[in-house]
Amino acid sequence: MRSDFIFDKNISNVPFFPMGYLQLSYNNSFELEGDCPTASSCEFSFHSISQGFGLPVWVGNKDMIILAETLESDQLQFKDRDITINNAGVMAAWISQPSEQWQTGIFAYIYDGFDKDDNALQPGGNIIGGGGRFRHEPTFHSYWGLVRLDENNNTLIYPYIGFDWFIGKKVSVSALIPWPSVKYSPDTDTIYTLGASISGSEWELDNQGKVINNNLGIIDFGLSYEKRLRGLFWIEAGAGYSGFARASITSDSDLEFNSKLEPSPFIRFSLNLRPE
Repeated sequence: MRSDFIFDKNISNVPFFPMGYLQLSYNNSFELEGDCPTASSCEFSFHSISQGFGLPVWVGNKDMIILAETLESDQLQFKDRDITINNAGVMAAWISQPSEQWQTGIFAYIYDGFDKDDNALQPGGNIIGGGGRFRHEPTFHSYWGLVRLDENNNTLIYPYIGFDWFIGKKVSVSALIPWPSVKYSPDTDTIYTLGASISGSEWELDNQGKVINNNLGIIDFGLSYEKRLRGLFWIEAGAGYSGFARASITSDSDLEFNSKLEPSPFIRFSLNLRPE
């Protein structure tokens, strides 16, 4: 309250983004298009449980430092076996409010896998990025930046760009890549969200002494309902379809298999911690 940071959240019923979450997601069945490497791998279900928490550990008039952690466990269920991939990560971020119009920041997120299966491993990686938010007016902000992902000797650089727009007290539009959404909050205790998100999982299997890299990428699109339980705690339920998904298998640096996945319905439940 004594800092110079401006978040403009009091102009809308839409609450602050979660600083902590516990989420369970389940896809009933994915089916690969075309020929499969083996008959048993043509269809599988996918579900995950994830947890994250972050808070400012220091706040000055114009600067703050945030520390956070994540845990995630993914399970793929094939006809002949189940695969469990676990990973954990830590993040540090520095955010500044150099002027009334600008917020700037940089962050670093490092994650690595740990596994209870002898033949599967989640490879580690890191994500670093930086950018800024420009306050055109209290109801409209634009975002600018770059993010770099390094995983399994592969590097990907993509933009962090978009805007958020508060339309009256009840509606907000967030056009941030890669998490666009429209939120409707009829009151300060309820949120309806229509939006999309990108998720993925990469892991390594030791198939009779031969390491095989697997990659799964999914775009989820759906509708969710979120309600305040008490104080800072909110409960959320959502459903939708996972589409534009792809699965690939690489062995000895050679691509063996790359296929689209048929759209699959998903359900998701979350417990969120949203600061006032």
